[in-house]
Amino acid sequence: MLKGRVAWKKIRDAALVEAGHRCIVCRQRGKILFCHEKWRFSDQRTTVKLSGFEMVCERCNSVLHAGRSILAGYVDDVVGHLCRINKCDEIVAAKILSKAFDKWNLRSQKKRWKIEVTQALLKRYPELVALPKYQSSRQARQA
Repeated sequence: MLKGRVAWKKIRDAALVEAGHRCIVCRQRGKILFCHEKWRFSDQRTTVKLSGFEMVCERCNSVLHAGRSILAGYVDDVVGHLCRINKCDEIVAAKILSKAFDKWNLRSQKKRWKIEVTQALLKRYPELVALPKYQSSRQARQA
């Protein structure tokens, strides 16, 4: 999404330090930590606002991207980790996933989402001004 390795590395390195080199969700240290974008959606305004970045481990990242992970054949891993993190059983985990997929499907039907960035992030990372003003739902899914 953000063009340029230098800009992304700056953001990722800062998020890594802020997280104490741990997953923000499960607090595990891992060989691999992903810099995950935090978005706030306004379904009524068809606007999505970038509000921050957080570090997540490989397992938590697979839950955050459950649809993709499940399609890749990792359903047991996704459900198992979701249950551990939320201290719930598989029935509750299935309800959580179903609700998330329903919301994703509704949002995917909208043709264009306007992208905004919080003023605090723009001040900290002026490079984010280069983000596109909007994307089609197809482009958003590919990002």
